[in-house]
Amino acid sequence: MMLRDENTGLVLVHMRPSENGKTCPIAQKVFQIAVGCDTSKYIAIKGFKNEGCLQHDLFYIIEKSYLRHQPQKNLRVKYDWNKYGCPLKLDFRKKSFHPLLQLYNDSGYVEDITVNFIVWEIHGRNDYSFSNTMKKSGCLHEAQTWKSMTELNKDLPLEDAWGPQNYKHCFSYAIGKPGDLNQPYEIINKSNHNHLVWPMDHAGMYVFRVKILDPNYSFCNLTATFAIETPGVIPRPSGYVVGAILFLLMLIVFSILVLSYFHYMKIYKKYVYEPTDTHQGKRKDN
Repeated sequence: MMLRDENTGLVLVHMRPSENGKTCPIAQKVFQIAVGCDTSKYIAIKGFKNEGCLQHDLFYIIEKSYLRHQPQKNLRVKYDWNKYGCPLKLDFRKKSFHPLLQLYNDSGYVEDITVNFIVWEIHGRNDYSFSNTMKKSGCLHEAQTWKSMTELNKDLPLEDAWGPQNYKHCFSYAIGKPGDLNQPYEIINKSNHNHLVWPMDHAGMYVFRVKILDPNYSFCNLTATFAIETPGVIPRPSGYVVGAILFLLMLIVFSILVLSYFHYMKIYKKYVYEPTDTHQGKRKDN
């Protein structure tokens, strides 16, 4: 936003011949150039749509442990269909997603965007990560992250803490210290195959906002919003739970066997053993 404001406006150019030049007197020329954002341009994420899905009152709960600022209570969110569009429902076997940004204007599709961009979850979720590390991405020193940029710009809102106005790449020894390059690399573009990665032990609704990070791509503050619903999988039970269930099943089976034995002995004694003794007693009396 700051970069756009500093470089947007109307430039008046006044041209006249040099006073020392041997030219005939001519009228001076004045023309104007508009420098700034083309308001007809916007970006969108491929594969998402704003219409065609079944819209209904949708509320969901985000556990407090999944939120960036660790609040005291869980967060209840109402999904805004008009703002966020239709969420993309991922298959439970797919634990990652690579957003592809596309540029549009009033005439329609323009091009796939190849420059760097960043994403953040607008409700403060941080229970997701990125598939690439800084080292894998080729960084020579620690890259910028949401954590480092929000700590550096504590007085700014989250979405203004990091953007094209303060972006610095990580591919030069002269810019920063090496640091820990095994951290997730939080910058995405079309060719680096850096994916958003979800936890598999719980389901979730994520509403992301995306922003172009490259300051040379456009004067516009190009942003877009997209939502992803992850189903998660049934968590694997612990060994203690499995052992307890097996022990309980064995106890039930053993109890059934013992009860069956005593029940059989009761039947045997009543209908087999005792009638034989009675018959032998009658023969002795005769």
